[in-house]
Amino acid sequence: MTLQPQIPAKRMFPTFLVPLMILWILTVIFSWFYPERGAVLISNITTPVLLMCSGAWLYSHGKSLRTTEWLLLALTGWYILTRILNGNHYLETDYGFVCQLIATTCVAFPLAGSLEGKRRDNALKVLAGVVVALFSAIAWIAAIASITHHPFQMPLSNLVIGVNGVYTDPARLNVLDMHPNISGALFCLGMGLTLYLCVALRSKWWLLLLVPAALGLSAAVALTLSRTAMVVLSCQIGGIVYLILMKKLRFSRRWLKPAISLLVFIALSAASFMGLYQSILAMDALSGVVEGKLPAIAAVSALASSNPTVAPSATKSPSTDSIVDRSRLNDNVSTFAGRLSDIYPAVIPVLKERPITLLIGNSTDNVISAANRLTGRYLYHWHNSLVQTLMTAGLPAFLFALAFSVLLIIQCARLILSPDVPLPVQALVLPVAGAFIHSMLENLLFVNVQLPNLLFMLLCGFLFAYERTLHPRLRSKKTV
Repeated sequence: MTLQPQIPAKRMFPTFLVPLMILWILTVIFSWFYPERGAVLISNITTPVLLMCSGAWLYSHGKSLRTTEWLLLALTGWYILTRILNGNHYLETDYGFVCQLIATTCVAFPLAGSLEGKRRDNALKVLAGVVVALFSAIAWIAAIASITHHPFQMPLSNLVIGVNGVYTDPARLNVLDMHPNISGALFCLGMGLTLYLCVALRSKWWLLLLVPAALGLSAAVALTLSRTAMVVLSCQIGGIVYLILMKKLRFSRRWLKPAISLLVFIALSAASFMGLYQSILAMDALSGVVEGKLPAIAAVSALASSNPTVAPSATKSPSTDSIVDRSRLNDNVSTFAGRLSDIYPAVIPVLKERPITLLIGNSTDNVISAANRLTGRYLYHWHNSLVQTLMTAGLPAFLFALAFSVLLIIQCARLILSPDVPLPVQALVLPVAGAFIHSMLENLLFVNVQLPNLLFMLLCGFLFAYERTLHPRLRSKKTV
């Protein structure tokens, strides 16, 4: 009897996790289009499999966890405990949230660490390709629907993609009733992964697909009118050029290379931001041609006459025929300063009203209702992922998330500043850094189970895994 060669369990398990991760991402996006059916699919199929894999990972790696894994496990465990202490004793209303949080910690983040060499590179390219394909398709649907003034409606639901009456103050892109700031963050993640694929894929024929994907994602970000997303996307474009210049430039004086690269980064980021604003004018002109409101020659001349060097704050009020309300981009920084003047200062009074919140947090509804009362305006969340973690799960959770963030920043800096790190690995920092910057103004990460947090943790796992591989001296230290 001849024994058939068997695949080692250590190789088979991560190989299984890659298609599982793709399935997880697909089911989440499916739930955007069909929330009720998506919720059933996730709770009855995806979640049980994810919990099984989470248990298998804990069983096999429980004695060899790294610091980042311990931090995420501690954050997850403490969050679960705080839900119980805050009255949800049997996790009736938080069961799905808790399961997704466990899977993010025990499946998404450690996935890269279980892969090695080419298998890790290929897994990342496949995962990035899936995300870019999905996000760019949605972005192009959004751009076309906005330009034609015909929102795309799903056949089995009332959700639409396009500019409609959901977000009218000001008029902004509506992607399946998702807040424009959140959809803008997702499109930025897609752009960061697009730039990663541009330098990671050897065959440049892929650029025939990646360039249109980047154009669609840029147009969608502009239509969201999210200034944070526009800044992040612009910095990603400038960042990839900075990384390329740092690899390619050669000067006898060492200081010239970083100096020139930094100047190009600043100039290109600023130009990209202005380009995003001008893209709205271009889409307005194209929309006029499509709708027959403007002759083609008039539309082109109107676009050409616009001064691309004028900052958004200096532009005139948009016409009533504009796809979106560009006046939002003309607001001064007071809308950002509002977070510093009333939202963040409300933390102390809210904690004084219920001191135990500092230790165990509070339910999201209760802690936000208190903030609404103190600030005098309606808030969805605390507009900062770390502050949200503090108010929702208490000081221990905040410290766990902060420690993880510090380690992440250190690892990103090491990868960016080391000349020996391959360009694709350095480019992977762009979507991670973009999501983290976004999270400082929106509730996206840590005590959140939406797709931005899932992708962020997945990519963070790859960054930490690559850092360990590229710096073998760190292997003996379980500090990351």
